[in-house]
Amino acid sequence: MALYKTEGVVLNHRELGESDKILTLYTLEKGKIHVVAKGVRRPRNSLIAGTLIFSHSNFLVAEGRNLDIIIQSEVINSHSKIRADLKKMAYGAYFSELLRISTPERNKNEKLYHFFLKTINFVERFDELDVLARCFEVKLLSIQGYTPNLSQCVVCGKDKSASFYLSSLFGGLLCESCFEKDKNSKILSRQSISIILTLLYSPMEKVQLLKIDGKILKEMENALINFISTIFDKDIKTYKFLDAVRNL
Repeated sequence: MALYKTEGVVLNHRELGESDKILTLYTLEKGKIHVVAKGVRRPRNSLIAGTLIFSHSNFLVAEGRNLDIIIQSEVINSHSKIRADLKKMAYGAYFSELLRISTPERNKNEKLYHFFLKTINFVERFDELDVLARCFEVKLLSIQGYTPNLSQCVVCGKDKSASFYLSSLFGGLLCESCFEKDKNSKILSRQSISIILTLLYSPMEKVQLLKIDGKILKEMENALINFISTIFDKDIKTYKFLDAVRNL
């Protein structure tokens, strides 16, 4: 039975049998993988701490016929503050789902790994997370190769319009004359476009200092969520949970 070591973050889990779990990990060495944690639902199991949702851990893993099996886990950062706070947990689950749906299995990407780990660390440290969410969406699209064209209308080339619309079908902005070519596109004001570009090119540490009007944040959110869910052809289930938590 071949063994390997890997560092990773627990993105998701589901129950298997009476006492096991199947975990989705995003790892430094192998990208997204699915592994079994045997007996982890039993009290005092040695794997519990390192396999909790959002835990950043070192793992010793045995290759299996269908799924690999965790033999040992050592916690680097439990991120327990996220699990203890409903709002933080909702954002963490949302970021984890976006990573899962945008990433193929066993596709190593060190830049994406460190970006996600930094994001989770920020979720634990900060309380105002709406700006971080927009930043995560924009930078994730960029890293995955889906940066929208925000410089001009991608159909006619016009760079001046009373309003623009973000289209996943065309991969960027549509002007007022062209937006009906994609009826699923969402409006973006010039201010929203400018802020998205700022989020894209600014370090995450500086992004947290930005003060953005609530209406602009919501406009950006509607456009980016629509773009992401259409690009990856997935209904983002945790977004509904996040929205409900924010409205409590």
